[in-house]
Amino acid sequence: KTGSTNPAKFQYGIETTTELEIKGSVDINPNNSFKEFSTLDFFDLFGVTKAQMQAGATHSYTASNFGAPVDGITWVEVPSGETLNVSGNLSGSGVLVINGNTRFSGNVVFDGIIYVIGTLTMTGNVTTTGSVLAESSTTVDTTITGNVTINYDTSEITAALGPVAPLNKQIVSWKSD
Repeated sequence: KTGSTNPAKFQYGIETTTELEIKGSVDINPNNSFKEFSTLDFFDLFGVTKAQMQAGATHSYTASNFGAPVDGITWVEVPSGETLNVSGNLSGSGVLVINGNTRFSGNVVFDGIIYVIGTLTMTGNVTTTGSVLAESSTTVDTTITGNVTINYDTSEITAALGPVAPLNKQIVSWKSD
């Protein structure tokens, strides 16, 4: 099953399926570039299934070995009941998919799309340019505190989707001589 990548489907700096709790010195640009209680559909957004994205990832990590590089398509698998704690310095770009609960609490600079399948907490010094999405089936809120800046940017979203586009191509016919 394949679809197409369309940057216009990413419409907010941050979008979450739960309540968005904002505390502290948080900038979301442009103002009001957020949506809570959204219905996120991974396939509709990316044009590929989660399995296709994971299989086509440039980098695959687990919670215990997550680190640099983070570019192209990066997939992180977090065991159920655990949380990926990004507490040091992280600089990256592209599409970062984290399958599990996530807490960013260090110095983080990321350009592109962050997609968390689980609860999301951002604190510390976090700057993202592009779009952040949190797909959570729990009633736990998405929490943004500390010195966090989220800049919605369609050019960074478009650039991030570049490596995803080839994943949604499918051979429908083949002729051999």
